[in-house]
Amino acid sequence: MPTLAVLALAVPVVLVAAGTWGAGYQPTASELYGPALWDGLVPLLKLTEEQAEQQNRWMRLPDDLDAEGGALVIRLPAAMHGTERDRAALHEVVCARVPGEWAARWQTRGTERHVRFTRPCPGAGADAEFGPGLWSSLRVVLGVAAWEHRHDWLPLPENLQTEGSSEAEVRLWLPREWIGAPEQINVLFERRIPGDWVMHPALMGSQPSIFWPPKPAPKPKPQLPTNVEWVPSADRMKVMVGQTHQGLYYVDVGGTTPHWGVCGGTNDGKTTCLIIPVVHARQHGGLVDMLAPKVEAFDDVEGESRTGTSSLTSGAVSYSQRKVGGSTESADADKHPSKPGFTPS
Repeated sequence: MPTLAVLALAVPVVLVAAGTWGAGYQPTASELYGPALWDGLVPLLKLTEEQAEQQNRWMRLPDDLDAEGGALVIRLPAAMHGTERDRAALHEVVCARVPGEWAARWQTRGTERHVRFTRPCPGAGADAEFGPGLWSSLRVVLGVAAWEHRHDWLPLPENLQTEGSSEAEVRLWLPREWIGAPEQINVLFERRIPGDWVMHPALMGSQPSIFWPPKPAPKPKPQLPTNVEWVPSADRMKVMVGQTHQGLYYVDVGGTTPHWGVCGGTNDGKTTCLIIPVVHARQHGGLVDMLAPKVEAFDDVEGESRTGTSSLTSGAVSYSQRKVGGSTESADADKHPSKPGFTPS
């Protein structure tokens, strides 16, 4: 018997609903959420009984909450000045009675004082994919109210992969009263945004911000040739020893580098490098004294000097023997009979 009573009570409710909207009728957002929202706004706005009967004058709710440009507009009475407390209370009432996330713009000056609530536009591309997640953490750190529009503080470009382009730059506007460390913001940014970025704080002035341009691509390393044609120098004090990425390189033996020291591993070209100043000196008519444990390496250094008086190794280049590893390398006149200028030590 109690079950029949419950069924009897439930039937009129269904009939009343069907009678109000009709079978198959889809109620609008205003019809669905308007009454509950208005019940919460009347005491918050401190409206009189007469004003409470004028719902359409104080509140306008769109029929479709998902429609582009749809907005919930609430007119402000003279007693509500738009303080932080007012804004927080009104935002709480709206979000509790109307589904979805809402951001508010307050117009507290002039004769048409009102608040315009809109659903945050997700944007497109990277802005829609990464913007809400990044903003949810940054908003707390910056102390920005929940009803603020994200795009007023953090607009993201659609494409974050435009390397080296200013179009991919991300800028975060900071509250003027914020005194935190930019490094704290950068940690959150790097965790939520893919790619390589360089943080640039711009804290001076009336509109402080932090912006992140994409990290520039590394410059390609210069590729040096494996061998270079030797270009003799007309200056006897400048010896060409090779080539850098800036061009041919000359050593100034008469000024900055009067002494040479060459070191390296096996077959790195130490002897070859030392042959260069020998040839250069002889081309300018210089005399060369060598203490060479590896005399045979210089056997190929032959030819006439510029003066045409002698070969590079005959008479103008003197050799000395040197003990290496306890033994004496044979570098005497018998081993080199073709070098009459050889002078043993």
